[in-house]
Amino acid sequence: DVIADLAPLVAVTGLVGVFSVFLRRRAGVARGTDDTLTAEEAAELALPEGRPAVLLFTAAGCAPCGPAKRVLEQTAARRGVDLITADVAEHPGLTAEHRIFRAPTALVLAAGGHAVARISGVPRTTEVDAALDQALASTPA
Repeated sequence: DVIADLAPLVAVTGLVGVFSVFLRRRAGVARGTDDTLTAEEAAELALPEGRPAVLLFTAAGCAPCGPAKRVLEQTAARRGVDLITADVAEHPGLTAEHRIFRAPTALVLAAGGHAVARISGVPRTTEVDAALDQALASTPA
């Protein structure tokens, strides 16, 4: 019976479709986080002292990393903050410590290395701007 043989395939295809819609809806959306980079990690990445920054984790062969970097470069330049890029293969300890499971992932950092937002996937400009507003507001003048 051909229909009975195809039923598992149809079920798996449906589940994959639902899961991919779920992931796409979350991609590029800023989520709050309570993560802080240590002074050693900040020095390793050459983060600017006393200023907000955006930290982008990328990986070799990552198709969405290029578009993500372009969005973040444009937004960071417009907002006057630094964009720091870290390859997950070059910083495995940092990647594990900060639970980076997907590339691209960006952390929007206030001064002192405190992450105010985490964005996985290609970020939406409005989400980056809102997170930077929060980072700038929490940075002492």
